[in-house]
Parts: sequence; structure tokens; C-alpha cells
Amino acid sequence: MSEKMLEQARQKNVYDAIFHTGIEPFLSESDDCYDLVLAADVLIYFGPLDVVFKKVAQCLNKGGMFAFSVERLEVGTYVLQPSTRYAHNEDY
Repeated sequence: MSEKMLEQARQKNVYDAIFHTGIEPFLSESDDCYDLVLAADVLIYFGPLDVVFKKVAQCLNKGGMFAFSVERLEVGTYVLQPSTRYAHNEDY
């Protein structure tokens, strides 16, 4: 997110914390554990998902859930589309 978007979020004064970092560094540096990690319209910017999934798994409480969205790819594992967003196959 851009600094301008983060400033707008700060002005709403509804968030406990706001971080300007990538998902992998954030999860690597976090000592917190979560019941839910939600990645809506995030994983479309990643081809391989192995590292993200591993880091999320390390930060989930027992019984926690990782909910995410991806763009569907019918054949293959993942591909960068002309839109510059990745699509992933369900089996991947």
C-alpha cells in the first residue's frame, strides 16, 4: 500500500496497528500468533506460494485458519497473466 493510503487508514483511527512492509518480512519478524490470517487480493502478486504459506503456518495458533483469494488457473501450477497478476491452479 502507498504511504498516502496508509495515512488515510491512520486518520480513520479504527486500526490497532498499521505496518508498511511486505507479508514475508512482517511474518518473519512477528512474534505474534493469530487465529486468522486473511489475504484478500494479495497472493495474486506472488508466483510461488511456498514461502508465504510456510510463514503463515508458523504464525497461526493451533486450529487457526488462513483464508485467501487467488485467480484461478485451469492448467499448470501458476502463471503471470497479461494483467501482471498471478493465477494459481487449485491443485498447486
